[in-house]
Amino acid sequence: MDTVSGNTSGGSKPEQDLVSMTADKVQSGARAVKQAGHQAADKIANTAEGAQKGWSSAIDQLQSAGSQARGALSTATRTVRSSVSDVGASVVSYTRDNPVKALLTAAAIGAVIGGVTATLVKYRD
Repeated sequence: MDTVSGNTSGGSKPEQDLVSMTADKVQSGARAVKQAGHQAADKIANTAEGAQKGWSSAIDQLQSAGSQARGALSTATRTVRSSVSDVGASVVSYTRDNPVKALLTAAAIGAVIGGVTATLVKYRD
């Protein structure tokens, strides 16, 4: 059966050759489209896989940086607490050893702070 014209008669040789060549070109085109589709799908899959690996790596780096920052902050907090405790103990010790001097120093510092505050308020208004 002739697939182009629907005739059941044999048809001429050139017509059969033309139909055969056309069918071959259509099949070749279909194979090329299928192959291009597979290549595009592979490229998309590879891109998605690369992006996933990139995000995973970035997340790991952020978690590592966060852990390091947490450790450094913890160490700094301990150091500050220790320093404040040492200063507090030192102030208490100095005040016990020199109560009059400590009281006069505190009064002088208070007077300076009061004077500066009064001056700033005066100039602000």
